[in-house]
Amino acid sequence: MVAGLVVISVGFNATNSSVSMANDLAEGLVDRFRSMPMVSTSLLTGHVVGSWPGTSCR
Repeated sequence: MVAGLVVISVGFNATNSSVSMANDLAEGLVDRFRSMPMVSTSLLTGHVVGSWPGTSCR
């Protein structure tokens, strides 16, 4: 049962992060970040780390 809850939680977080990334891509935020000297995975990492506390507190 715990394994199923973990799989559901990971799936929800992946969906939530991908929708947020798609919104940022559509609004031009990603293009703005591409002009800055930063690691390319930092936006994805920020979305994943930012969604984790909200999901774990529910």
